[in-house]
Amino acid sequence: MFFKLKPGCGNHSETGPDGKPVVYTQGDVIESDHDLEAMFAGKFERVQVGDVKDADPDPEEDPTLPPPPPPSTEPVENPLGKDRTEKFPKAAEEDFMVFYKRGKGFSVVEADEPTVPLNEDPLKKDEVADFIDEYLKS
Repeated sequence: MFFKLKPGCGNHSETGPDGKPVVYTQGDVIESDHDLEAMFAGKFERVQVGDVKDADPDPEEDPTLPPPPPPSTEPVENPLGKDRTEKFPKAAEEDFMVFYKRGKGFSVVEADEPTVPLNEDPLKKDEVADFIDEYLKS
């Protein structure tokens, strides 16, 4: 039998087959030989085998879930300054990011390590593209 954990009923935990705890959250479907709907009144609802593939809640379709936050359009801030990658197309094409800190200058970083500058000293705006070209050659 399959049971779906109802929204608003908190989590449900049990010991898994490996002896470790397993925690289920709202919308999760559990297969059990026991009637969870009867054992935990109001916490589970029985679902049919054909319904299992659609049993997980979809944030866009389930009105009980809060909508996901919109993606941020604000520049990323980090210790190196404000994200100015959009000003340097070559940087974005090559998976780099460029940050500017007032009074310091520009720092070029790899997108997957945005707090580790590739340049030892801050760059001037007109030096960024050349730095990227030289870095790619090395």
